[in-house]
Amino acid sequence: MTQYISLEFLVAVLFIVDLVLFFLLFLFVRRVNQMSSQSRDDLAFGESETIQEEQEAARDAVESVRNIMEKLNPLVEASKAAALEFEGSIREKKKISKDLNDPLDSKMISINLLLSRAETCQEKLEQQQQIIRSRPAAGPALSPAKGVDVLNQQNQIIDLYYQQMDIDTIAE
Repeated sequence: MTQYISLEFLVAVLFIVDLVLFFLLFLFVRRVNQMSSQSRDDLAFGESETIQEEQEAARDAVESVRNIMEKLNPLVEASKAAALEFEGSIREKKKISKDLNDPLDSKMISINLLLSRAETCQEKLEQQQQIIRSRPAAGPALSPAKGVDVLNQQNQIIDLYYQQMDIDTIAE
């Protein structure tokens, strides 16, 4: 299972590595300044051996700083690469989410419109059924004894209504 390292964590690691490198560089510069000031003092007193020892110590310090930087450089590069990969993954996921959400949103809007239309049609149908029920059945055509299908009759009444027949004609 691949685990993703958060971008914030990688930025924090880079920041800490940069601070450590900056601190080491600061110490190095400070040490070189101390050595140079001591070397000037030593030259004045003729102590060339201590100057050479300090120069060797400075070279060793520079070499150790280089070694540390060489060891940290792959870590920094790997963390940069991981951060860029993570950022690319986030962009890709955002694009995929957007590509999926847009059609879903349009489908939801269509479904809501269809539901509102269905509710309107149902309300009209219920109103028409109440009107039909409130009127007394007239004539033998409406007689259940003759075997007329009530549902079929209601559908015929609704069809006549949609043909914009007046109520008296529909009642006949």
